[in-house]
Amino acid sequence: MINPRILLLSLGLSLLLPALAVATPAGTGKVWVAGWQETTPLNIPRAGAAIVRHGDILYAIGGIDGRDFLRTVEYSRILEDGTLSPWRLTAPLEEPRGFFDAVVYKGHLYAVGGANGVGGKHLLRSVESARILEDGSLGPWQRERQPLVYPRRCIKLTLMGNTLYALGGFGGTLLDSVESATIGTDGHVGPWSLEQQTLTMPRYVNTVKKVGSTVYVIGGHKQSEGSGRVEVEYASADKDQRLSPWKGTTAMGHGRYALSAAAHGNRLYALGGLQGAIYTDVVETSTLRDTPGALSRWRTTTPLSSPRANFGTIVFQDRIYIIGGTNRDGYYRSVEYATIDEKGDIGFWTTPDMAAAYEQQRAARKRASRPRLPNAGRVTQVIHTRIYSYVEVETNGSRRWIAAPRSDFQTGDRIRYSRGVTMTNFHSKTLQRDFPTILFVEQAHKEAGNPEEF
Repeated sequence: MINPRILLLSLGLSLLLPALAVATPAGTGKVWVAGWQETTPLNIPRAGAAIVRHGDILYAIGGIDGRDFLRTVEYSRILEDGTLSPWRLTAPLEEPRGFFDAVVYKGHLYAVGGANGVGGKHLLRSVESARILEDGSLGPWQRERQPLVYPRRCIKLTLMGNTLYALGGFGGTLLDSVESATIGTDGHVGPWSLEQQTLTMPRYVNTVKKVGSTVYVIGGHKQSEGSGRVEVEYASADKDQRLSPWKGTTAMGHGRYALSAAAHGNRLYALGGLQGAIYTDVVETSTLRDTPGALSRWRTTTPLSSPRANFGTIVFQDRIYIIGGTNRDGYYRSVEYATIDEKGDIGFWTTPDMAAAYEQQRAARKRASRPRLPNAGRVTQVIHTRIYSYVEVETNGSRRWIAAPRSDFQTGDRIRYSRGVTMTNFHSKTLQRDFPTILFVEQAHKEAGNPEEF
C-alpha cells in the first residue's frame, strides 16, 4: 500500500513561471515567459500512468493515485488555443495496471506489462487492447492472447511500423533484454520473442523516445548506488523494421530515473525525474546530428514548474504537455503546457503586465513550497558514499537510520531532516549491508545548538 498524499490544486494560479524573459516579437507588445501554463486537470491523480496521443486526443491510462493501482482511463481533446477540453472517463482496463507503457496503432490502443498489487510487486506479462471510437472514447479492453516473454515493470515500448518492441524494465531483476512482436492486420499482437541484441546495460525507470527510425533510451536507475543514470543509447531500424545493435551516444548532464522524454523537430528533451532521493525539475535538451544516433551536448532549458517524477509528456505541433506525476507533496492531477520556440526553449508569450503579475505569483509559490524539516535528532553513526550519507539519528532515546543526499555530517552533529520514504528490509549494494528499516529523505541540514537537547 502506498501512502496517499493527494495534491489538491486549488491555488487558483493559471500560469506557473520559473523565469521571466525579455524577448519581444516585433509589433505584438508581448514578452516571452520561460514557464508553463495550466489547463484542464485530470479527473484522478495519476503517476506511473501511460500517456499517449491519437491525433488531437490525449489518453491517460491506469497508473497509481497514491494508494491504489488504477483501471480507469480518461481522454481529452487539444483545443485550437492549446488548452484541453474536460477530461472524460471511458472504458476501463481489464486489470489495474501501473508503471507500464502503451502505444497507438491503426485506431487501437495497446497496454503492455507493468505491475499492480501491494507495492507493485505483482509483475505483469499481460497485454490488452481497445479500439478507438470516432468520438475519441474507447471500446472495451480485451486481453491479447500473447503475453510478454518476461514480466516487465517500468517497461518502455517503441513501435517500428507494425513491430512492437518492449525494452528493459524489472522482471525480478533489472533487465537489458528486448523482445518484439508483430501487430497483425486483424489488430491483434502476435507472439513475443527475445531479440538477439540487448541494451548496453540494464534499464529500469528510464525513458524512451523514437525520432524517425531511431529510438533513444535515456537515463534510468543505477541499482548499485540508488542514483540516476546519465547514459543514453540508441538503435535504428532497417527497412524490415529490425533494430541495429545498441550503441551509446552523448550522455545527459544530470543523471535521473523516473524521468520523461519528448521530441520536437530535431531535438530531444529529458524532463524531471529523481536524482537519488531528490525529485528534480531539470529539463535538458539535445540536438540530433546528421549521423544517425549522434547527439549534441545536452543543455538545460526552462525547468518544470515543480519537481516531479513518473509523469507523462506529449508534444503536439509546437506545444508540449506535462500530465500527472508525483513528488514529495503527493500525486498530481495537473496538466501544464508550453510552447517550444525556434531555439528549442520552452515558454509562452503574454503581455508585460500579465508576465510581471505571474512572476510575483511564481515567487510566492516558491516561498510556500520550501520543504519543511519537521524531524530532528543527534547523529550517532554516519557512513558516507558517493551519492548518499547513511546516518543513524537518535531522538528522545530512540534511534533510526536515514539516507540523505551526501553531506559532511559527523557523529554528534545535531540535524533536521524532511519527511521521506520508508524502506523495509533494504539492502545497500554499495555498503553490502542490510537495514531492517531506513528512511530516504530529500533534505537534511546541520543545526547549531546543543546536541544534548535531543
